[in-house]
Amino acid sequence: MREMLLWATAALVALAPLPAASADEVLRIATEGDYPPFSAVDETGALTGFDVDVAKALCAAMKRRCELVKTAWADIIPGLLNRHYDAIVASMSITEERKRQVAFTNRYYRTPMNLVGRKGQKIGDAAKDLAGRAVAAERDTTAHYHLRDNVAKARILLVPTQAEANAALLSGKADFLMADSLVMWRFVKDNPQYEFVGQPVYLDEGIGIALRKGEDDLLKAFNQAIARIRLDGTYKTINDKYFPFDIY
Repeated sequence: MREMLLWATAALVALAPLPAASADEVLRIATEGDYPPFSAVDETGALTGFDVDVAKALCAAMKRRCELVKTAWADIIPGLLNRHYDAIVASMSITEERKRQVAFTNRYYRTPMNLVGRKGQKIGDAAKDLAGRAVAAERDTTAHYHLRDNVAKARILLVPTQAEANAALLSGKADFLMADSLVMWRFVKDNPQYEFVGQPVYLDEGIGIALRKGEDDLLKAFNQAIARIRLDGTYKTINDKYFPFDIY
């Protein structure tokens, strides 16, 4: 009965009229472009990935013309606040710290943090077992903040991109890497000498779309569009293109 009520509520939200927007107004959406399989740049220079496909599907659901903007992670919230674009669809975790700066939609997927290391290594108490070990993470991410606040005795190796964090692990500069488990799922699959180590850590309320505070019509439109693509099967089609399991 509870499941039916949740779906009924989602259906009502999805079918409600969307807030009006000018037909000529282009919605600019930032994504990182260096966070596969969620965002990457293909051989033609085009942005691809789960986040990119979700952003396009949401724009179609809202009947909005959209432009995707590749933006470095370190600049992505400042760029939003400075009105360089209107929204961020970039696998951004909904955290209390970020909610002080931006508004978030409902989540469009969820993923825990996880350590990755060479096979055979055991981590029980991370605060103790990682002491003196080099752990790589992308700077200014949820993984970075978790390591900073909870594993102070580790040697935290911060790098600008996830690709550089992966490279640090592969080269031996880092003993472990911490990142979203969904991002590292394909890495572990492609590099069988590595595995997830220890237990997954849930640190946030899920992954949401970031907007400037006070733009309530746009927030409502995105939330309705998320509900619509969930109900009409578009979300599942995108999900299944990248993952053999439901990441919502």
